[in-house]
Parts: sequence; C-alpha cells; structure tokens
Amino acid sequence: MPVKPPTDAEVELLLCEDVREEAHGKFTLAGFYPGNSINVPQFGPSSPAFQIVFFFLIHSKEEGDYDATFHVVLPSGRPLSENPERFKVVSSRGHGAVQVIRFRTFIPLETGIWKAVLSLDGVFFAKQFEVTNDMSQLSTP
Repeated sequence: MPVKPPTDAEVELLLCEDVREEAHGKFTLAGFYPGNSINVPQFGPSSPAFQIVFFFLIHSKEEGDYDATFHVVLPSGRPLSENPERFKVVSSRGHGAVQVIRFRTFIPLETGIWKAVLSLDGVFFAKQFEVTNDMSQLSTP
C-alpha cells in the first residue's frame, strides 16, 4: 500500500471513445473529447448508447496498490449506478498509474456537468465532465 494517496492535482481525467495499450507503456486514445466535453445530438432514456472510456492518469510518486472504487454522478446528483465498481490500482515508483474504465453502453441521460468519482484508499477524486446538446457544434454530411 502506498504511504499516502495522491493529491487532487495528481489525478487527471481524459475522456475518449477507446484506448489501446501499446508496447513500452504507451497508450493510444481514439475519439478524444477535448475539454472533457461530450456533445450529443439527443439525450435522455431514448438516446443512442455509445462507448466512453474514463482514462485516469495518477501522477503519484509512491509505489504500491490502492483499493479503488469508481462511480458516475449525473448533473441532478443521482448516481448513474447504485453499485460502484471495485478494483485495485497499482502505482509504480516514479511512474504513477493509469486506470482505464470502459462504459460500453453509456447513455447520456441528462445534459450538464457530470462527475466521474475515483476513490483511492478512501480518498475521493471527483473529476467533472460535461454533456451538451449543442446542435450548432455537430457537423452535417
């Protein structure tokens, strides 16, 4: 177990549609959402589902395992799921850790500011992302 958890500034969230781990510890992100903002043409229970990847970079200088949980909170304050995912995050000295969490069927139920909440040994890191419905930003074929 690490001596101490990372600070909030040492935990980053990137959103994308998919990620692939390459040789030598590299990652390729596909469909990256700049500014952690997802623009969808429609939202609510009838919205089409799509895959989203929560890509956490943990810049901890400590080495060891964290007991971790993850859940998503909607703009209304409701959790997306009643049961947070539980897993281990392994941090290596000087390199930190990467944690990839895939939602294969993400349905944007509400527009507004959402929270992706990662807990490491009971310390919570709530990272914000936005779901918008701005038709002016959608390209037309």
